[in-house]
Amino acid sequence: MKRTDSEGKESSAPGANGGMAPDTWEYFAAGSIGNPVGYIATSSAHLIRHPRYGYVLNHVKVSVYDNGQVKIVAQYITPTAYEVKMDETFTTVVADGKNQAGAFFFVGD
Repeated sequence: MKRTDSEGKESSAPGANGGMAPDTWEYFAAGSIGNPVGYIATSSAHLIRHPRYGYVLNHVKVSVYDNGQVKIVAQYITPTAYEVKMDETFTTVVADGKNQAGAFFFVGD
């Protein structure tokens, strides 16, 4: 998995895991909004207390593309001024059992 910060600096992803249920989502077919590849997008925001930034909204957006690529955008945003305190983008592919990918998806009831 590749990590890119808000200044465009690339590095290895940290040893951290997370997950979310895609309660709401949108699918954009290829070419529907100028996008070359179709994708599904879902996001979630939760108020957390961060040791350095205090209370922030932890906003995560996951985009899964028809070609198997995955983009995860994670941001910490102040809940009153909506100032972005942390902005990272992670890119990988969907795990399919043949690769050591970073994006795993599970189905449950």
